[in-house]
Amino acid sequence: YSGVDVETGTIDVKDFAPSLMSLSDILNETARLLGYDFEVSLRIKSTSRGSFEVDLIVMAKDFFEKLIDFFGSKEYDALKKIIELLFGGSASLYGLFKLFKKLRGKKPKAINFDSDRNITVFVLDDESVETFQGVEKLYQSPEIRENAKKFLKPLEKEGLNSIKIKTEMEEELVLEKKDYSSFEMPEEFLSESVETKHFQIVQLSFKEENKWKLSDGTNTFFVRMSDKNFLAKVQNNQEGFFKDSILKVKLKTYQKRIGAKLETEYEVLEVLEHKKPSDELRLIFESS
Repeated sequence: YSGVDVETGTIDVKDFAPSLMSLSDILNETARLLGYDFEVSLRIKSTSRGSFEVDLIVMAKDFFEKLIDFFGSKEYDALKKIIELLFGGSASLYGLFKLFKKLRGKKPKAINFDSDRNITVFVLDDESVETFQGVEKLYQSPEIRENAKKFLKPLEKEGLNSIKIKTEMEEELVLEKKDYSSFEMPEEFLSESVETKHFQIVQLSFKEENKWKLSDGTNTFFVRMSDKNFLAKVQNNQEGFFKDSILKVKLKTYQKRIGAKLETEYEVLEVLEHKKPSDELRLIFESS
């Protein structure tokens, strides 16, 4: 970790502890994805002054209690595989983080498998990144991505500028504030449509960028209100809202896939009419 906040060789435990815990979660999720049924422990060995460096020890849970039976067992071989996969150099976790940094949230053009060399090749626009086979499972895991974001969360602070990952082969990867979004699941646009509909207001917001909650009589959902003229009237107290108020709007619906998850978003492009309960009563009395 580098930045003004760690120039003295110290770091706030509120920033550091969740970051390390997320790395521990990455280890255990890796074991699960690879089909191993034991927990992995992550421990701090020592610290050194400067940009705050930490050596980490990876071991199976209850390692010392099982030390005699451990060597030569399937758990030992599995743990060795995990350590190789995560910390073995440019084709390991270092390579995965490097891959995320290069992709910046975009999908690779192709994922190819080289069985002879036991590697997976991620094809980008103008280059490729090689990883151990198995890293593709980590790349596609929402849990791995979420914990990777938590690992980088200290970078949201002003006093921390970067996190450097260094392997025993002296390879270095520097992750900066701008790389935080690289660990989001890649989005794939599916469809969009525009239609005119009526909604009742369930919850409104007077803050910019906050979403309104509307109901079509059957379903309730949040929408982004983008009609600037209507919002200006709301801010200037030219629009009043009552229970059972109805908005006739031009609604835009977006559908996208984030990883394996389907998401739908709604946006009010224009408020065509605002019907208040008093308006309806007045029309009834005027027609009688």
